[in-house]
Amino acid sequence: PLEFADHAAAMAWCEAERPTIVRLTHDAAERGMHDLAWRLPTTLWGYLSLRNHWADLINTHQVALTSTRAIGDRRAQAIVLNNLGVAKANVGRPDHAHTLLCQALALRKEVGDTWGLAAVSNNLGLLHRSRGEFNTAVAHHDRAIMLFRQAGDKCGEGQALNNLGSACLSLGRLSDAISY
Repeated sequence: PLEFADHAAAMAWCEAERPTIVRLTHDAAERGMHDLAWRLPTTLWGYLSLRNHWADLINTHQVALTSTRAIGDRRAQAIVLNNLGVAKANVGRPDHAHTLLCQALALRKEVGDTWGLAAVSNNLGLLHRSRGEFNTAVAHHDRAIMLFRQAGDKCGEGQALNNLGSACLSLGRLSDAISY
């Protein structure tokens, strides 16, 4: 494995290798290496989203989605759909984002992935909040909190609580916002 002196060095490497990673994702899919073709871009989700490389994220995740379907991996498909939904929301495609996130939610239910249900519910809440649909956002964040608790994910629970507080603030429910 590579070792980096610090965070900046690691990010510089990712930036320099980004075009290669995009090409590798496509090459893996073309060669029938579908497991690699979906794992590579989803592993790099954090970097690509942090740096707002939405075009590369969408490009590689569309390849990944095709690969997950080719191998019939429903859990992997849900991961990719969730990531694509968040990316589409970030590039101003909220309707497409909603469709993708709902598909991810259905697959997470199908495979019995409690943590995944929580993550997608939280993302749906964020999407509805961005559209000014605050009551719907509250419902999604409430559900995410319950599911993160079931999954034992305190960090996810905290993020969902914060998001719920923001949705309540938007509704003028100040005391609820503060408590969350």
